[in-house]
Amino acid sequence: MIQSQAVMLKNLKNHIFCIVPMLVTIAPNTTTSSKKVNFDVSFISHYCKIGACIVLRDFEGFVVGATTLKLSNVTHSAIAEALATVKAIEIAMEMGHSLIFLESDR
Repeated sequence: MIQSQAVMLKNLKNHIFCIVPMLVTIAPNTTTSSKKVNFDVSFISHYCKIGACIVLRDFEGFVVGATTLKLSNVTHSAIAEALATVKAIEIAMEMGHSLIFLESDR
């Protein structure tokens, strides 16, 4: 499990151009092809488990996709956030979206 998480994180660098430490929101003039991906993670350190919720919205704010994620053997909250980020990007790509805005509470 830990090895597969490491591979996910390694592959993430191929899909991210810039990481900005702030919340990103879709501006009113955003193109209709863009999607906003919100995600939130709950990390239970005592059990080394995470739960995450990922929601994709279109430019008008309507939900176009959503999923949850549960993983074990996660040792740190930063890893939990990174794994949720990877999954959010994967889901958007699987749905055929290439222009996305990620938003997390971190």
